[in-house]
Amino acid sequence: MSTDAQIVNGSVVRGGAPMEGAYVRVLGPSGEFVNERRTGPEGTFKLHLTPATWTFIAFGPGTPRVERAVTIEAGADQDISFDLGGPASDG
Repeated sequence: MSTDAQIVNGSVVRGGAPMEGAYVRVLGPSGEFVNERRTGPEGTFKLHLTPATWTFIAFGPGTPRVERAVTIEAGADQDISFDLGGPASDG
């Protein structure tokens, strides 16, 4: 891993509650697939990314896809969050 990588801490919520099992996909500056993480019980994920503008796509079962461009800057770890809307479902 590059020493220039910044830590990106993220969270995904649905209906105001942490969403376990959501996916967060990262596309690189040229649109290429780079990484994907699944959220844990707290609805969180962690990535290490170099400074650039990345496209994040968050989605889960029964939710819309939320897409957002995020610029990661050198020397500054970043926190991001996604709200996939709607009430949380028990299944």
